[in-house]
Amino acid sequence: MPLAVNKDIRGVSIRVEGETSLGLAEELKAALLEALQSAGQVRVDVSENAEIGVPVLQLLWAAAREAPHGFTVTGAAEAASAAGFDEFPGVSRGENSSDS
Repeated sequence: MPLAVNKDIRGVSIRVEGETSLGLAEELKAALLEALQSAGQVRVDVSENAEIGVPVLQLLWAAAREAPHGFTVTGAAEAASAAGFDEFPGVSRGENSSDS
């Protein structure tokens, strides 16, 4: 399974593994919708992906803007910048591909 979802008392962690295809975007959307309904932070880790597609970035952007309890993304700063996202909610500008 390309997504690993873990729930704990702080919120939901989603780790994206493998290729970020359109099929994954559909699966990620379902996981994000469920996570956003939880009472806690949503943490997404895409640092294991060589390339992150624009559909996945769009999902992460929308989820970050709607998250009621906080949203963080690890491993997306370089891809977001390359795709033209000057600012990306939940992504630290100091993050780079060597951070994990």
